[in-house]
Amino acid sequence: MVAVAETLFQDFKNKSDIMTAIQDLQLSGNTRRIEAMSDDVCHQMKRDVHQCEFFSLQFDESTDVVDTAHLNIFIRMIFKDTSIKEDLFAVLPLKGKTRGEDIYQAFKDYIQQLNVPLHKLVSITTDGAPAMVGSKLGFISLCRNDPAFPPFLNYHCVIHQESLCSKVIDFHHVMKVVVKIVNSIRARPLQHRLFKAFLDEFDAQYKDLPFYTEVRWLSRGKLLQRFQDLLPEISQFLEEKDELYSELYDSQWLADLAFLTDMTSKLNNLNLELQGQDKTITQMIGTINAFKEKLKMWLCHLKRNVFHHFSSLQKRQEELLTFKIDAYIGTCEKLIRDFDKRFADFQIIEPVVTFLSNPFMDTDVCYTAEQIANIFKVSVLEVENEIITLRTDVQLKSRSLQNDFWKLVEICKFPILKGTSQRLNSCFGSTYLCESGFSAMKILKSKYRTRLNDDHLGECMRVAITNYTPDFQKLAENMQCQISH
Repeated sequence: MVAVAETLFQDFKNKSDIMTAIQDLQLSGNTRRIEAMSDDVCHQMKRDVHQCEFFSLQFDESTDVVDTAHLNIFIRMIFKDTSIKEDLFAVLPLKGKTRGEDIYQAFKDYIQQLNVPLHKLVSITTDGAPAMVGSKLGFISLCRNDPAFPPFLNYHCVIHQESLCSKVIDFHHVMKVVVKIVNSIRARPLQHRLFKAFLDEFDAQYKDLPFYTEVRWLSRGKLLQRFQDLLPEISQFLEEKDELYSELYDSQWLADLAFLTDMTSKLNNLNLELQGQDKTITQMIGTINAFKEKLKMWLCHLKRNVFHHFSSLQKRQEELLTFKIDAYIGTCEKLIRDFDKRFADFQIIEPVVTFLSNPFMDTDVCYTAEQIANIFKVSVLEVENEIITLRTDVQLKSRSLQNDFWKLVEICKFPILKGTSQRLNSCFGSTYLCESGFSAMKILKSKYRTRLNDDHLGECMRVAITNYTPDFQKLAENMQCQISH
């Protein structure tokens, strides 16, 4: 086809543009089927957006293998029966720059094309990048200043913020030595092979050491835990090679390594607990609050020289090593302050979350009503009346412990409280789905498939990760066996 086109369009002024377009053509019949399935799934999603009560969105931006920026958008919809659906809303290519106004314009054009009912929007969750949350020209600011958008909540991804909190742990003197030792073992092929053979010979718990990758959130914890567990074997191996590191025989450094390993492991476990699909913002708030309380408990224990919650550090204590713990106490105090600061946004909705979780708990009706009214822009007097009416409803009170309690509440009788419950349940707390979508994008558009254009990439991603099932019966009926006839 390319050879024919070279001759056919030889005298055309725009020959290069024509040849580029021809080279981008997908010759496979599977391409048309993927397009058809993607269109069908998109139609189902569009139908649900119009039928749902409320929806929220999460945004994140990344680049593919040929450096084209893509904006991943996922949607979470809640329906009258309180059922929830999460799915890919759009993959929008960003040509040129990726400023806040570029993201805003691409999104605005897409929702106008789909005729999305924006009045149902409750919240937008982002990765907290300046292009997203800039005070004047950030995407969120531009949306807030657009009269087509209703008042909406905005959150910085909980998982990102937790990862940023973990960076306040300042034990550079430990990580510097650990990374240096690991690199010295793994950087040279012969040294690496000898080390793995050494671990096999001593039947060690692990068979190798991982490299440290700073951009990967869980990398530090995995490396430290592996290094801590293999410390005797590492020390012996380095001794045999006459590569001596004084830190490996320093009781204070070993204690610092143990504390850093334990604390990083706890932060990694928190990060993993926050990940996953179908995580509500109320669940995430509860998880973060629980960790903050644990931090306070660990701080109290450290001040009393009690290390039950720090297994590696306790082991160092049992080995009769002497070490100072002032830095450990300071680290816990810094973590507590940083968690309070970074998650201050969630403290605003916490009273509402508490009320919705247990509406019959004895709380200040006026204060709760004010919080709901301020967040969702409703009448405080009407909220007060609904709360009092709800709490005096004997039939509902007898069923207050049921998981589907708010499903039992009649919207005609409690429109604001029912709507508040639906709004909060529609909110995302993180951009986890966007990150997962980028993983799929890297598989679909790899260095072996760089010709995949933006439209086809979006269609492939939708079919690959959607929770909808294409209507195969309808698609088969509309398919022509001989498309050329």
